[in-house]
Amino acid sequence: MRRESSAFLLEKFLAVALLAACGGSASDQGKVKGVAVDTQNRPLSGAKIDVCSSVFWESCVSGSTGSDGSYSVTLTPTNVWRADGSITRNYDGKAFCLPLAIDNDNTFASSDATIRNFSWKLSGLIPGQHADGYASSYFGASLNVVFDFSLDQHRVRLHFVPNVPLVDGSAGTAFSAIAGDWASNAIGNIPVGVYTVTADYIQGSGSVPLRITTNSLGSYGASAAVHFTPDSSSCLSPEATVYVKR
Repeated sequence: MRRESSAFLLEKFLAVALLAACGGSASDQGKVKGVAVDTQNRPLSGAKIDVCSSVFWESCVSGSTGSDGSYSVTLTPTNVWRADGSITRNYDGKAFCLPLAIDNDNTFASSDATIRNFSWKLSGLIPGQHADGYASSYFGASLNVVFDFSLDQHRVRLHFVPNVPLVDGSAGTAFSAIAGDWASNAIGNIPVGVYTVTADYIQGSGSVPLRITTNSLGSYGASAAVHFTPDSSSCLSPEATVYVKR
């Protein structure tokens, strides 16, 4: 079944790409359409597509993808638009609204026959953003790391090990990050999951362990279980906070 879905989707993407290269057909004028795929490049159904005016405040039209991952939204005339996509998934007892990556973030006119395709990214730079060290420039979650001034932020290192499958059902992999590499020590680019997190302090060619907790008033230990909290009113990056000390 997966091979059939992947082959079907590839054909659809090629057809959509050809249509985009040709500028669309006359019957597609006044519409934006395309395909959304999940993290495994399979059709993504139930994705929300919001097309909002870049000229008029709160002027939007919306649609959603079908079982084959495709969508089509009819636009009102005489306007300029920008498209965004998102997917909502229930995970770790919470509803996460997660933004989708778009293949072209330029604006378009109502009179155009527009193609915009979307893909679900667990991490990576958001199209149109810069690798500037801000967590908000990346897909995924962010972890605020709090510690006192006795610790050099560029020597505070955190290690992440996924406890359960990630939000998309994939296994995930362990990784490490330096708090000081990120603005305000808020580590970004983290695939949404549940992690066991440990911390250490780099000293020369080695390191010493730090104690860690998710509750500033609680007890510190060798590791902490980190659960991310989604933004309840938007598709902003889910967040969590840990506190570390010697």
